[in-house]
Amino acid sequence: MVARIPLLCGLFLALCSGNPVLEAGSAQPEQVHLALGAPGSMTVTFVTVGSSDKSTTSQVQYRELSGGATNTVQAHVSTYTAGGWKGLIHKATLTGLTRGSYAYRCAADAVWSDWFDTKYLTSDPAKVTLAIVADLDGREADGISTIDALNQEAAKGAVDALLHAGDIAYIKGATNEATYDEYFRQLQPTASKVPYHVAVGNQEHWNNFSGYNSRFSMPGNTSMANYWHSIDVGPVHALFLSTEHPYDADSEQYSYALNDLKSVDKKITPWVLVLLHRPLYCSTNDYYDCQMAGPKKLRPALEPLFAAQGVDAVVAGHVHNYERTAGVLNGKISEKAPVHITVGNAGDIEGMTHGWQHPKPDWSLVQSLELAWSRWTVTKTSMLVELVASGNGTILDSVTYTK
Repeated sequence: MVARIPLLCGLFLALCSGNPVLEAGSAQPEQVHLALGAPGSMTVTFVTVGSSDKSTTSQVQYRELSGGATNTVQAHVSTYTAGGWKGLIHKATLTGLTRGSYAYRCAADAVWSDWFDTKYLTSDPAKVTLAIVADLDGREADGISTIDALNQEAAKGAVDALLHAGDIAYIKGATNEATYDEYFRQLQPTASKVPYHVAVGNQEHWNNFSGYNSRFSMPGNTSMANYWHSIDVGPVHALFLSTEHPYDADSEQYSYALNDLKSVDKKITPWVLVLLHRPLYCSTNDYYDCQMAGPKKLRPALEPLFAAQGVDAVVAGHVHNYERTAGVLNGKISEKAPVHITVGNAGDIEGMTHGWQHPKPDWSLVQSLELAWSRWTVTKTSMLVELVASGNGTILDSVTYTK
C-alpha cells in the first residue's frame, strides 16, 4: 500500500528504499487499482493529486514474482476538471501475462510507489472466490467496516476479484469529487491486489459521470466500456450492465448484452452472472424501485433475455439491504430462471433501507438488514453464495447452487 505519512517518515523511507526523495509539489502515486483487460493483460490505474500537468512522465514496472526480467510500460495520462478536481489519472496496461503471480509498481515523474503483488487469473482455475458488494462508501463506520473486512480478505489471498454493483464512494454533490480520492485510498489494499470491476449506479451521475468514467478502466473497445462490459474469472462469466442508460431492445446496451451472453462458452465458464445496480426483483417497502421500476421497466426489457440465455444469477444493489430470491420469471417461481440477489447492505452514508412488503412474495427467500458483504466460491459444478457479516465474519446466509 502507498502510505500517506509525515514528511520525516517519508524522507527516511525514501532514503532507505532508494526511491527519490519527494520534493515540494511532487505527487506520490496513490489510489492504485486493477482491472482485467484483453486475454493476457491487466490495466493498472493510479492517481496523483494536486497537478493537472499532463506532460508528467508516467510508467509502471512489472515482473513475475518467481523471477525474470522487469518490464516497463508507459502510462496514458489524463485529467478531468469537474467539480474543481485537480489531479491526474494514470492508466497502464500490463501485457503478456500468464497464470501466475506478479509484482508491479507505479511512477509519476520518477516518484515511485511501493511494489504491489497480484496474480493473473485465466479461465483455468478450478475454483475462484469473488467478493461482491453494492452501495459502499468509506465516509461512515459501516462502510469503513466492510472495506476493512475486504482488505483483510485480500491480504490473506482469500478473494480473487472484487465486483461492485454500483453506487461507489457516494460523492453526494457536484463539488465533492475528492471523495473518490479518499475512497480509493481506503480500498487500495484490495483493489491493488485483485481486479476491481464495477457496474455504474445512480450515485455516479454527479457531473455527468465524469469522476466515475475517468477513474475506471473497464475492458472493451468502445467509449461505453465503463458502463457495460464483461469478464471471465475462472468458471464465471460476469456481465456488467447499466441501469442508468437505455437498456430497451433498440439500445446499444441491449445489443451488447445479447451478443455477449450468446457468445458465452459454458464448457469454459458454466456460471453466468449479471451485475447491474437497480434490482429487477425486490420486496423492500419501496414503491418506486420495487413496485414500479423493477416490474414495469427493468423486467419487461431484460428478464426475457436473461432467462433465454441461461443467466444463473442477477446481482443488484440500490436498495440498502440483502435479499435472495428463488429462481423467478414473470413474478413466479421457476427452476429454469435466474435467482436475484440484492447486496446493497455493504454500508453507505444513507444507511440501511428498512421495511419490507407484507405479505412477503413467495419468491423472496431471505431478507436481511445486517451489515455485510457477499462471498461467492465457484467451481465448474457448484457455486456457494455466503453473506458475511462485516464486523466479525459470521455467516448470515448460505446457499449452494449446483450444475
